[in-house]
Amino acid sequence: GLQHRISPAAPQDSDQERPRSLVMDFQTQLDSFLCSLDQAQVYYIHCMKTNDSQSLHLWDERCLARQVRSLNVLDTLYAVKYGYSRRWTVRQFNNRFRCILRYRNKNLQDHELSETILKTVDSGAQIGAGNSKTLVWAISQQHVFFSEVTYQELMHRCGILRNRAAMVIQSRYRGYLCRKHWPAVQRRLAEERTSRADHNPLIPPPRPLSQSALSAMSDDSTSVGPFTEHDPASCLYSLEVDTPPPVPKNRAYTVVGNVKLGFPQVRTMLRNFPEGTDPLLMAGQEVHVVGVATRRGHILVVRGQATVEVPHQLTKIDVAQSLARQTRPVTSEVL
Repeated sequence: GLQHRISPAAPQDSDQERPRSLVMDFQTQLDSFLCSLDQAQVYYIHCMKTNDSQSLHLWDERCLARQVRSLNVLDTLYAVKYGYSRRWTVRQFNNRFRCILRYRNKNLQDHELSETILKTVDSGAQIGAGNSKTLVWAISQQHVFFSEVTYQELMHRCGILRNRAAMVIQSRYRGYLCRKHWPAVQRRLAEERTSRADHNPLIPPPRPLSQSALSAMSDDSTSVGPFTEHDPASCLYSLEVDTPPPVPKNRAYTVVGNVKLGFPQVRTMLRNFPEGTDPLLMAGQEVHVVGVATRRGHILVVRGQATVEVPHQLTKIDVAQSLARQTRPVTSEVL
């Protein structure tokens, strides 16, 4: 059997398959191994001893420094970092990194396109890193030689462009889904608001939407346009998308702690008003407040026979005297 495996007899018929031998099996396995090496990226790993005594969890710096010097590890790293450690064909290089160029001239030759890509990356690296990166590369008629630093910079630029493209695709697709499902969401929100209005008559009926909002909602769902996540809330609270919400009216009371104080109130001036040589109200003076002024953030202070509009942040309310005039606990309606 072994002799037949080493030198098998020739087949009698020409169409008959030749029997496999040990040499043929070895050749097949060798070809498969070499093909795997060509497709993979080979890394060489060299292990160094942490100590000479082969002890566990013992780190000897002198032993490691001696091995680093004898193996020329630093020189090897310098050659890998700044030498031409990578060699790609021009066609392979262009197919991998042509995405870096925003505008590409179709009349360029392959080696000219590779040179344009490397110059673009080199200029961007010099500007972004403050002249701290040195990109080493060279181009022949058929190959592109570049260092490990250059390769890392190329991959970094490709990663940035890939992330930006993914963000654009995701935003467009999510916007399409939102516009597609918005009519159903709008109907559901309207039904919920109607049901709540039936149980609570204090909720006002929804306002009709503006013409621009109706035209935007009637557009084709496949069209690309802006979509905001506030649209459901706008429908729920009767707000228009293209119109800012109305400013609430001034409150006719003040909440201090858990007490609602109406007017009139007694307050103390914190600073002179107005600031200058002849103020109308002095700091530390008790003033009588009768209401809220028409100007936002101001209150009406009685001075003689007239009232003065004073910013409320210049005064401090006297809770004790104001409670003596009018006191009313805060209810759930106020909150």
